[in-house]
Amino acid sequence: MRKLEGFALLNTTIAIAVIIIVFAGGVLLGSKVVRDYRTEVVMRECNVLDDALHQYAVSHTSIQAGSVKYDSTNGVQFTPDRVYPATLKELGVVRDEQAYFAKNIDLTKFDYKVSTDPTTKLHTYTLAVHMPNGFYYTSPLSGK
Repeated sequence: MRKLEGFALLNTTIAIAVIIIVFAGGVLLGSKVVRDYRTEVVMRECNVLDDALHQYAVSHTSIQAGSVKYDSTNGVQFTPDRVYPATLKELGVVRDEQAYFAKNIDLTKFDYKVSTDPTTKLHTYTLAVHMPNGFYYTSPLSGK
C-alpha cells in the first residue's frame, strides 16, 4: 500500500511539472506572438505614413531654387522639388482634411525629419520608429 501512495505522489508531481512546463511554454510563445503582431502593426503604420508623405509631396511640389533655365528649343526647363511637412503633426492636419490615413495612428511614436540632399539639393525625409521587438525600422521611401 505504501508503494502505491509513493507512486501516486510521483505521478502527481510529474503531472504538475508537465502542466507548469506546458503553461510556461504557452506564455512564452503567446508573448512572442503578441510582440510579433505589435511589430507588424507598427511597421504597417509606418508604411501608411510613408505613403501619406508621398501623396502629400505629389500635391505639394515646387521648383528647385536656381534650376529655371530657358532654352529656345525646349522652352522653360526646371528641376521639380518635393515639399514635405515640417512635422508629422502638420501631416495630421492633412489627415483630417484629406483622409490620407486613419486617425488612430499615434504620430508621436515616429521619428521624422526633413532634410536637403547634399548632392541633388532636393528635399527628402526620414521616417523611422522603434519596434516592439527592439529593431529600429526606417520606412522604404525615406531618403528618396
